[in-house]
Amino acid sequence: DNATSLLTVEFKAAQIGAAYKLCVRELAPLSEEKSAELIRKVMTLAMERSGAECELALKLLVWLHRHEELDSYMIEKGFDDMYSRMEDIMLDVPDANEMAQSFVVEAKKANVLRLSWPEAEEPEGN
Repeated sequence: DNATSLLTVEFKAAQIGAAYKLCVRELAPLSEEKSAELIRKVMTLAMERSGAECELALKLLVWLHRHEELDSYMIEKGFDDMYSRMEDIMLDVPDANEMAQSFVVEAKKANVLRLSWPEAEEPEGN
């Protein structure tokens, strides 16, 4: 039935999320390049699957940010990396641009992405 299917998906996602969190901790500290790649892959892999996977991917990014595994700068670099590869991503996920925009909106709501992103951050003191 649908409830059992949903619970199975949630359970598997929770297991994957826990494993992913552990991997990030084990790989720390991540270089800027590796952080960006990791964030891009989380989002693009989720976009290749389903809306539910995208929600879980966002929850994972929020968790990693809140637990100081990834800072805001790293998250921004991951979004930058995803958008720089959007043309290629759209070959596998035709509506990737719209899905990515949803990630942006939700990441801003969760305060893991600056409200002014993608504009350059103002230097302090201005």
